[in-house]
Amino acid sequence: MIVGEVVDDERRFTGDEQRRIAEQLQEVEAYLAQIQPLTAEQAKWLHVRIEFVTESATRLSVKDWKMQFVGVLTGIIVGLALDPSKVHELFAFIGRNVMPILGTIRGLLS
Repeated sequence: MIVGEVVDDERRFTGDEQRRIAEQLQEVEAYLAQIQPLTAEQAKWLHVRIEFVTESATRLSVKDWKMQFVGVLTGIIVGLALDPSKVHELFAFIGRNVMPILGTIRGLLS
């Protein structure tokens, strides 16, 4: 967080933030399918979870969504049995592609 910056985690996402979240989560889903071979059943399972966390950005506060995102992400890692190197790749991808787009949403994984 930047000194003096005000972050209101109790606020709702704006429409633009919701759109950017949806785009980035679609990229996360595609990236996971790229680094982890998925069966049709696993791909559907992953898609349902990504859609759930995408939709939740339209109704939850920023604070609640952050917690839900981390929980869903943890569930995906465990559910797909990602090995540690792929977890590292996933977190690096999220850090490069999701976090900068969200800009004002600081401390997502802290």
